[in-house]
Amino acid sequence: MGGSRLLFSAISVIVVLATLKEARSHGVHPFSRIAIHKATFALTDLAHVKASPSILGLANSGWVTVEFSSPIPSVDDWIGVFSPANFSASTCPAETPRSFPPLLCSAPIKVHGSTRS
Repeated sequence: MGGSRLLFSAISVIVVLATLKEARSHGVHPFSRIAIHKATFALTDLAHVKASPSILGLANSGWVTVEFSSPIPSVDDWIGVFSPANFSASTCPAETPRSFPPLLCSAPIKVHGSTRS
């Protein structure tokens, strides 16, 4: 009886490990497709971005409203909202000596394609 229990346990472990091996990512993270090093600026006086409140924490709220518009929106246009409200560069060390800004703790936490509603 003990041998069959051990065999059953071994088979169960193998099945679980085989299942875990088959677990795959659903694809590339969307942020990894943003080539920030290739960003270009095409500024126009008719485009605007407005965030309120302008400083988080003053209104005792964690929510920010972001309004933006552009006369010529593109699928490549993105809006990013920076957080945290009490950010200090001294509390955001580089992960490695070869790390350069933007660092993980200074990355946008919310992004939105400008052509999406």
